[in-house]
Amino acid sequence: MPVMHKRATCEFYSFIIDKIKSKLHGWSVRTLSFTIRITLANSVLMVIPTYFMQTCRFPSHVCQDIEKLVRKFIWSSSNQTRGDETTTRFWHDNWLPKLGCLSEWKQEHITVEDNMMVRDAALPNGNWNWNMLRQFLQPSMIQHLLNVQPPNLNAGTDRCCWSLGKHSNENTLHVLRDCKHSATLWQLIIRQQILPNFFNTNVSDWITMNLDSNSLFAGTNIPWKILLSSIAWQIWKRRNSYIFSDLFIHNDQLISLSKNWSLYIIAEKSISPTGSGAARPELIQWKPMPTYWYTLNTDGAVYKIASQGSVGGLIRNMNGDWIIGFNKSVGISTPFQAELWGFFEVLKLALSHNIEHLQCQTNNVEALNLVSSAMAKCSPISIVRSIAKLILKQWTIEFILIRREVNAASDFLAKSTVISNEQAQTYTEPPHEIKSLLHRDLYGHAFLRT
Repeated sequence: MPVMHKRATCEFYSFIIDKIKSKLHGWSVRTLSFTIRITLANSVLMVIPTYFMQTCRFPSHVCQDIEKLVRKFIWSSSNQTRGDETTTRFWHDNWLPKLGCLSEWKQEHITVEDNMMVRDAALPNGNWNWNMLRQFLQPSMIQHLLNVQPPNLNAGTDRCCWSLGKHSNENTLHVLRDCKHSATLWQLIIRQQILPNFFNTNVSDWITMNLDSNSLFAGTNIPWKILLSSIAWQIWKRRNSYIFSDLFIHNDQLISLSKNWSLYIIAEKSISPTGSGAARPELIQWKPMPTYWYTLNTDGAVYKIASQGSVGGLIRNMNGDWIIGFNKSVGISTPFQAELWGFFEVLKLALSHNIEHLQCQTNNVEALNLVSSAMAKCSPISIVRSIAKLILKQWTIEFILIRREVNAASDFLAKSTVISNEQAQTYTEPPHEIKSLLHRDLYGHAFLRT
């Protein structure tokens, strides 16, 4: 126990703060689950000041500093902050998904500047300052930043984005069944004698129980499988509307919506053609656009082992002639992220060529629906908002979904990307290896898909 000869100040207890910080420095938050962080906070961090608090009364400011450190450790992976990056701290805010604060990924010789903002890591032309980032960060982080848009003053102010929901242990079953509002809804419609088993099963047993039963819900002749899927969809939509738009749908309204959708599905199913259900054979062939129109094809690719993504695309005129093509590495990505980056890069390329009428073709239905939606301009995904701004420029754009067989040229460009190159590679002439694919698009026989 330290001996004090004068009144204790906050500085006197700084050694306790230092002890806690030294413990935190040795722990990698990004590898610890929420449960483990809680356990460590209670059994290690909060125990450090206990011995001294038996005989000393700590200043309130010291107690607040201790609580602040512990709270930051527990909740450090809760949120992600993104926007125009004018108020987002480069080192200390959690603005990169799944990575946590970049202060944990810095080069050893770098001293962290607390007031550095994300915008300070970008050049005036809107690109990342790659030379500076390589000096600051570990090499593996560069691949993650390739998939992140640089700061954009037109992207709106910085804001918090939903990472794991309001509960750190959020998962699909919690959203659909166990959270407060969902649980209340199920209690309204599930037969009382079945409720105990309904809430006390794991996700696989819960799904199996629902699929095997038609007697969980009384008061309607709607098949339970159809009603269940409709309710689950409406619950998921409600959660997203609440998180992103601050709109909440009450349970009675949600049940009504679910019943209406179920009846619509039943009606559609009843008028569908009868038979074996086999898909009809389909002739597939790439077709150029009418006069004054240009065709844009884009695709993305992700290597399964390294999760490194790349995108490629090309623009052809009404005769199918090559105008320009490109490919680019987008770093650590998911296939869906790569598809969005493909749209963004090739639209910028088309805009730079003063194209006025453009048809965008892709074989990814999720990306197409997202960027062509009327809500794209207010999407919580930054890259989608940027694509929406490009779409609203002074030109005519239409989107169509094509089969992957006629998207082979852009697929080849995506897969032939030099991963180590951070800049987009453009091709004013088609690469030799792709000419056979372009010739097949124009003059080859149609594909028969059965």
